Amino acid sequence: MFLALFALWPKVGAFIISFLFLAKTWDVQRLVIHAVERVDYPFVVMNVLLLLVCCFLPFSTALIAEYPQVSFAAVVYLANMIALPCFNYAMWLHATRNHRLVKKDIDPAVVQWFGRNHQLVIAVYSIAFPIAYFSPQLSVLWIFLFQIVMHVLPFVSTRVTGQGLVE
Repeated sequence: MFLALFALWPKVGAFIISFLFLAKTWDVQRLVIHAVERVDYPFVVMNVLLLLVCCFLPFSTALIAEYPQVSFAAVVYLANMIALPCFNYAMWLHATRNHRLVKKDIDPAVVQWFGRNHQLVIAVYSIAFPIAYFSPQLSVLWIFLFQIVMHVLPFVSTRVTGQGLVE
């Protein structure tokens, strides 16, 4: 019985990573939307594309869970994972450029911190692509460990609440 359950670890592991990823994506999206005072058509299109990429995640999760040793499966999964912070970052840049869509009194430190945070996430996810060529499982482990850090870090450091930096 235990061995049969252990054999499911790729499926369960992929689900857990995807769940953590979507939870963080939702949290970031919440912060972006909280800072936005108004929207325009490009912002709405980027948001819809973000939702489209979210809807694709169950497919890419199932793919990597079914074929954990296949580089192509890992690349599809990683591409799905990196697309979400890219869309969130694009929305953030669009909204904050010249205070286009955000509140005029938004703290510039928040704008900079949020932008740097997105750049870091995209860079860390990008590192997983060449790793996937040699070891698909290691590339997914890389993403999993980063997700753990991203979920634990707010409890031990400064974080953005949408209104400003809070210690």
